[in-house]
Amino acid sequence: MRKLGVYDRMKPKLVMGANITQTYQFVATGAAEVGFVALSQVIMDQGGSRWVVPAADHTPIDQQAILLYPGLNSAAAKAFMTYLKSPKATRIIKRYGYEVR
Repeated sequence: MRKLGVYDRMKPKLVMGANITQTYQFVATGAAEVGFVALSQVIMDQGGSRWVVPAADHTPIDQQAILLYPGLNSAAAKAFMTYLKSPKATRIIKRYGYEVR
C-alpha cells in the first residue's frame, strides 16, 4: 500500500486481524470490504475479485518444513517429509498459489 501511495489515505480504515485466518474471516463474512489474505485461501473461490500483489512489491514469505528431533525415529514423520518433496505434493502446493524452490 505504501509502494502504491495509498497507505496514508487508507490508514484510518485499516483493521488488522490477529492472524491470516481471522483476516480471511473478516473478508469472507463481509465484516471488511477488502483484505490482504493468503492466495491459497481464495484461489478456488468462484466469484468476487482478487488482485495478486506483484512479487516485486513485497518481500517473499519463505515457508519451510523441518523434521524436529522427536520425529527423527518416526517412520511416519520421515515419510511425510519425503512426500512434501515429491512431484505430487509440489503440484498441489503450486495449485494453491505457492512457489516451490
